[in-house]
Amino acid sequence: MRPFLFTVLNSLFIGIAFSPGIACALLNGGFENGDAAVPDAWQHGCSGGCEGTFVIDNEVKAEGTRSVRLSSASEFAPHVFCGLSQRLASLTPGQIYRLSFQAKGEDVGICWYGGGPDWALRKSRPSGTFAWREFILEWTCGDDTSFEFRINLDSPTQALWVDDVRLYAMTQDSPVVTGLLDGIAHLEEQVKVLRATLE
Repeated sequence: MRPFLFTVLNSLFIGIAFSPGIACALLNGGFENGDAAVPDAWQHGCSGGCEGTFVIDNEVKAEGTRSVRLSSASEFAPHVFCGLSQRLASLTPGQIYRLSFQAKGEDVGICWYGGGPDWALRKSRPSGTFAWREFILEWTCGDDTSFEFRINLDSPTQALWVDDVRLYAMTQDSPVVTGLLDGIAHLEEQVKVLRATLE
């Protein structure tokens, strides 16, 4: 009975921790639609003379048939950047939203994702080289019913691939995930203690 109880508790924890909210209408999150320049519903641009590039990649992807790849050859300087963006519309004031996406990096420099008014909401991505992993952004919608989501490169980056962008409206039974990933290691230690106790 005790091993069975632990399995049930562990399964419930995993299900609760990562249960999604209600899917919202973020457009072309897998970058599957559009021509060879920029996928439908997305924008790419460079500022301050940034030497950035943006391509659709049919070889490297997290899922589906393609991803997008960003790079930059410009050193860090004020207002010098390149980025990928989409303006999310028809949001509900006071609603908590969660946006997730997959990314893979090769020699990534200074990079952040976020946006909103004055691009004030920013989360840093790890620098260096890393395999596909999920990144999460969560915010409460203010009076503005739109939100400009951005991924910016602010310094030299060999390649940053992005795929599978999703947007959810969080429900009352969906957890607030800000800081959740940072606490996973600690929770795993607690699970080990619980397993030892139940055996």
